[in-house]
Amino acid sequence: MKGCKVLQLLLFATLFTLMGCGTGDSPSAQGSPRGGVESGMKEQSLKFEKVTIAQLPESLHKKAKEMQKSPHGETFIAYTKPHTYIMIGLGERNTGGYSIQVKKVIRKGRNVTVYAEETTPPKGGFVTQAITNPFTIISVENKDQFDHVEVKLKKAPPSKNGDAI
Repeated sequence: MKGCKVLQLLLFATLFTLMGCGTGDSPSAQGSPRGGVESGMKEQSLKFEKVTIAQLPESLHKKAKEMQKSPHGETFIAYTKPHTYIMIGLGERNTGGYSIQVKKVIRKGRNVTVYAEETTPPKGGFVTQAITNPFTIISVENKDQFDHVEVKLKKAPPSKNGDAI
């Protein structure tokens, strides 16, 4: 009988822990600065274009060049009408062969998620033996400023087709 009471108490404590105490609509729980996910909004795929530093507005050149040389990974968002520029830097890498490929940009309400992948050099492949700083810029058309932009960066496994001969 005593073992049954202990088991019930453990089950109750586990259930209470799993349920949590909050309402679940805090900004940190949902990732939205407006207090909750906009559940009625549909996801919309946004068109984006890869751009060079020369194609940026002059006011963004300095920031882009700093990020291009930065040893730290960093993301920077710049709102200009009619475009939002999203700069993604991976930081320092020990060799060449690294790059960033933006796969898709999704908008849900006033929140945007950029899905990107870090391409790594082929295992055993010949690469530049120099410190590199992979960096990319994309431009997304916007009619109004986004509340939140998140970059989800996935690391791709090294390809196998670059093995040394």
